[in-house]
Amino acid sequence: MIYVLTFVLTFIFIFLIYLFYYVLKAERGKRVPIEAQYVINWKRLNTKLFNYRKFILTIALVTSFDMALVVTLLTLFKGIVWQILFGLVISLPVIIISFMIIGNYYSKKQLKDNSKELESEKKYLEKLENRKKKKESKRNSKTERRNKK
Repeated sequence: MIYVLTFVLTFIFIFLIYLFYYVLKAERGKRVPIEAQYVINWKRLNTKLFNYRKFILTIALVTSFDMALVVTLLTLFKGIVWQILFGLVISLPVIIISFMIIGNYYSKKQLKDNSKELESEKKYLEKLENRKKKKESKRNSKTERRNKK
């Protein structure tokens, strides 16, 4: 029971810090968390293709979860030396795996959104081509009429 309480309190505390410091003041390019910069640069994400505030909120939730998980696992060990050693060993893989999952999710989401954009752009270009063909056919018919006269 103490471990669940430790996890919940740690999660809430860290999430509130992220919420007030990053999420509520989230704008593109201003006060970007290091974690978000890592995911954006690593997966080459275009932040204009998805809701930036939701992205920062997701980063805050995952980071809070990671830290709460590591702190809870560290309370299982007795002795500060073992806690430090285990903390160093377990924190990096947990963080990397969680950010890999976030990066893959947003890169797939970006591909879906980008494909929708490409479809609409393709339809627009087809409409332009059809208009050009109609104009050319009108011009050709006018020149044929002139030539007949």
